[in-house]
Amino acid sequence: MPPEPDWKAVADQLRNPSGEGGIKTGVQMNHANMGMIMRAFELLNLSGEEQLLELGPGNGAHLADVMKQRPGLCYTGVEISETMIQEASARCRGINNIAFLMTDGKTLPFGDQAFDRVVTVNTIYFWEDPAAYAAEIRRVLKQENGVFCLGFVSADAMGRLPFTRHGFELYDLEKAEKLLTDAGFTIRDVVSETETVRSNTGDKMDRVRNYILAG
Repeated sequence: MPPEPDWKAVADQLRNPSGEGGIKTGVQMNHANMGMIMRAFELLNLSGEEQLLELGPGNGAHLADVMKQRPGLCYTGVEISETMIQEASARCRGINNIAFLMTDGKTLPFGDQAFDRVVTVNTIYFWEDPAAYAAEIRRVLKQENGVFCLGFVSADAMGRLPFTRHGFELYDLEKAEKLLTDAGFTIRDVVSETETVRSNTGDKMDRVRNYILAG
């Protein structure tokens, strides 16, 4: 019988992919999350002229399609992983209006109301200070007509994965909505959908993916 995987190491790589293991984790995250990510961009209802910020773009495998469909979009991605910054920068070389920045995962190095749209998928579990970070997102989002799309998997599905015991903060809709409203957001819409994916354990699972659209 094979030994039990080191689930803490798996969790650490999901939080902050690094080195060769981090590159492999980035590819696995693509397989598990690509549909969820592309749906988040769809829900933003982009015209293609916006200033858009993505928190945690990983290796950026989705961005060629995103930018091809919306050539006027001005995209900025922020990451805490140096490995993912390197991978995304290499993948997106030659694409116009795209930039990646390393951040500390606590603050956003932008002025107030800098972005028309902000999006993040499956990063909320890792926010060190969720209330402060949500307030930062609200600060950099335009007050008038700005939209933030928060994508995450419901706690009941995430809780079935062994690596989520190691440093993951899990959310149901009520908890996530309260986090945003406490930070000054107004909830505009909530979308919940069920999908079947292959998780980072390698097993197929049904999960509910949630998107909160707020401004």
